[in-house]
Amino acid sequence: MQQSSTRQFVIQLDDTTSLQRLARAMEAWDEAMSKTTEMIGPDHVLGIEVEDLSPGSAMISLLGTFDSDQSANDFTAEIVRFNRAVGSGKIDALPPKLQSTAIRMRKVSELDNGAGMVLATQDEDVYVAPTRDGGGNIVPFRYEARKSESYGVLTGRLQQITSRSGVRGSLYDVVFDRAVRIYFNPDAAEELRQKWNKEVQVTGLIRRDPASGLPLSVRDVTSTVELESKVNPDAWRVAYGVLSGQLPDVPSAELVRRLREND
Repeated sequence: MQQSSTRQFVIQLDDTTSLQRLARAMEAWDEAMSKTTEMIGPDHVLGIEVEDLSPGSAMISLLGTFDSDQSANDFTAEIVRFNRAVGSGKIDALPPKLQSTAIRMRKVSELDNGAGMVLATQDEDVYVAPTRDGGGNIVPFRYEARKSESYGVLTGRLQQITSRSGVRGSLYDVVFDRAVRIYFNPDAAEELRQKWNKEVQVTGLIRRDPASGLPLSVRDVTSTVELESKVNPDAWRVAYGVLSGQLPDVPSAELVRRLREND
C-alpha cells in the first residue's frame, strides 16, 4: 500500500491586519485550494487542514495530505504557479477557473494601506505588495514578485516548534517583531526543544523582501545558537540610582546623610 505524502502551504499578512483583510485572504485562499483540488482530482487530496496560527504577523499554515508523492508534487506545482501569478500579475498564465481567484487575492494586498503579504510553499516564498507611484499612492494591478536571499544570521525568540511534516519553527526577530518561518534539519528536533522560548541566533539562507528588508523565511539552517543572558541582576538598582549589592539596614535619610559626609 502506497504511503500518503504531506506538504505545507503558508499565507502571511504583514503589519497590522484588519478582520476584513484576514477574511478576504482566507476566502480567496480556500477557493484556490478547492479549485486546485478539482484540477488534481479529489481522490488524490486526502485533506487540507489548518496546522498553525501565529501572531506577530497573521500567519496561517495549512498541511495538505495526499495519496502519493506524485499527487503532492502536482498539487504543490499548481499552487506555486498560482502564487507566482498573484505576485507578478500575470494572471493569464493560470487556468481560466483560477484567474478570478488570483485577482481577488491580489486585491487583498491592497487592503490596510497596501501592507503586503507572503504566499509560500515549503520551497518558495512569493512576496506580494502593490506598486506605489512617486507620491506613495497604491497603483492598482501593477505588482512584481520580489525576492532576495543570502546566507546570514537572524536573531530572535524561538517559538512554535513542530516536527510534523519536517521540523519547523517560528522566530520572532528582534528588529521587526514579526514571525519568521524557520525550516530546520530533521535531526534538530531534540536540540530545539531545549531552546524553545529562548533568544537564539539562526544561521542559514534568509529570504527577505528587498524593498523593506523584512525577513520571510530561513532555510538550509547550519546552526542555532542560544544567546546567553547579559542582564545584570542588579541593573534595576543602577537604573533607579540605588546602590548595588546588599542594601544597608538603615533609614534612607541616614544613608543620604552618610553619603554627603563622605563627599
